[in-house]
Amino acid sequence: MLLALLGTLGDAVLTAWSTELLWKLTEEADVQKAVMEAPGVLQRLVDILDANEDNRDLLDSATSVLKNLTAVPANRKTIAAVPGCLERLVSVMEVVWAPQVQASVLADLADDMAVGRAIASVPGALAGLLEILDVEIHEDAYAARALKSLAADSETARAIKAQPGSLQKLENFCRIQWSKYQENRSGSTKQLWADLQYCLWLRLPDPSNQTGVAAGAEARKSTSRLAAEAPFGATTVSGANASNEPCSAGRTPAGAACFTHPVRRTPEPAPGADVSKVRVTSLHSWSRASPFQ
Repeated sequence: MLLALLGTLGDAVLTAWSTELLWKLTEEADVQKAVMEAPGVLQRLVDILDANEDNRDLLDSATSVLKNLTAVPANRKTIAAVPGCLERLVSVMEVVWAPQVQASVLADLADDMAVGRAIASVPGALAGLLEILDVEIHEDAYAARALKSLAADSETARAIKAQPGSLQKLENFCRIQWSKYQENRSGSTKQLWADLQYCLWLRLPDPSNQTGVAAGAEARKSTSRLAAEAPFGATTVSGANASNEPCSAGRTPAGAACFTHPVRRTPEPAPGADVSKVRVTSLHSWSRASPFQ
């Protein structure tokens, strides 16, 4: 019945209507379960995600059904394993006017490390998520959340770093989120730049330095304070052995930091200050092993 509800791909009107209806229905847990168990329904939803589709509302409706389903962690691997799912999500993300819905599904899926690696291997996925940072308007900042989760894998972290303009995009997004926080002091807005800071920490560690490992608890305290209090705190990594390579879980304990010098905090801007002049002291210098591994 659920497969019939989606109509046939040749009937555009019926497909659009039934997909939007299924989007509303899958807000209920029992319908989510039925969709996950019904043969062929997930594949039909993925087939709808065609970058050449002119009906952008249809693309968003189909993606929104997947979003309702990926809200349940147990569903994520099954959805990611549907043939063409990740590739189509990425391709649609590149053509819709507001790609936050597609980015939100990728953010959910990226919470699983293995799925995250698969996402990173899709051509255009990392570049697409970074591009969304330039136009991110959704309060939940899904692209930043997806990048944070993807950067927990060291190989993916290096791939993010290699994307053209990645540092500038991350810095600009961080500045925008800080401006929002200055305006309303919202806890949810504060979390936006906290997520981005995690992304920066994970992307740019210094594995050659072992003093951070010895620093242990003190380093963890310092980075915890930065996460909780100052979005524009920074550390300085310098010297002949300084590196931008990610820490490996085997060399640095989860949640620990790898610093060649003590933490240096950049003062928070005063309320009402011109945030366009606020800069991260050194984007290259963030170095923290993944607390999510």
